[in-house]
Amino acid sequence: MILLCHYIEYGGIDVELGRYLGGAGNSIFFLLSAMLYCFKYNGENVNPHATDCLLFAKKRIVKLGSSVWPFLVFVIVLYQIFGFTFSWFNIGLNFLFLSYLAKMPGISHLWFITVLMACYAEFMLLIRFKPRGGWFSWFFLILMVGIMALLEYERIPGLALGYMGFFGFVFMNGRELFEMAKNVKFWQVSLIILFNALCIVLFMNGLFEKSRFISFLLFNICGLSLLVFLLRYVPEICSRGVTFLSGISFEIYIVHFNLCSGPFVRITSWQYGHLLQFGLVVIISIVAAVILHYVAGKVEKPLEKLFKLNNKQIKICTK
Repeated sequence: MILLCHYIEYGGIDVELGRYLGGAGNSIFFLLSAMLYCFKYNGENVNPHATDCLLFAKKRIVKLGSSVWPFLVFVIVLYQIFGFTFSWFNIGLNFLFLSYLAKMPGISHLWFITVLMACYAEFMLLIRFKPRGGWFSWFFLILMVGIMALLEYERIPGLALGYMGFFGFVFMNGRELFEMAKNVKFWQVSLIILFNALCIVLFMNGLFEKSRFISFLLFNICGLSLLVFLLRYVPEICSRGVTFLSGISFEIYIVHFNLCSGPFVRITSWQYGHLLQFGLVVIISIVAAVILHYVAGKVEKPLEKLFKLNNKQIKICTK
């Protein structure tokens, strides 16, 4: 969905359809991550060592940095080769996972990393209160979305708070949502499909331009409904191909945007129709992701030593 989003939006095919795919696709990732963390950390028999916030933070920084930092070095080299001017200060903010505040040409999609780190920080705060859902989760969601609405009204970017609100809500109710998804009826699935079709029509008629706030709410509701759909119908045992792509999915996300937008888009600028051109984007993204995943594996060990992480700590943290 994200690859299609950026290809459709920046390829001049349909900006609004691209926004729907991107909004719902990003939402699915955040909500799925929240649900997985609920299974690991929000239960009755969670190992107390597993909720060591400092250890968790170090591990997340190492895991993200091992892929993001080599990629940023590669982008700097490309900037120099293509003669593209850039701000070293903004590059520094990107190395600190603050891309949300310093979007750079060809890598503006890394705003996602900033919001993801904010969700991790939110998770570390919530886990201390051992949340179990209920009225508090609804209060938390409404509060975060309300603050986001006020910021957007004042023309201050606040969508990150909305993502954090939905992330926290699913983290606190993940088990219940999972059980509900496994038992949805056919008529409910039909409503999910119709609702998403209606949202596509609304976006293609300019809803995003009229209200970023309402659009964001619909993005996340679409994402949550599609996650329920996927949990209902996707097989529990996946093929090797799906497992392989899952293992490099983060790297695919990091590398693909350069092939759809920015100063390096000429790499995939074919004149043989959109189907072949998008296929080329997918193939190059997978190959580049495999290389970056390999590099990340080599970088991760030195970073673990730098952050004083040993194998015993990592096993406890992820038990």
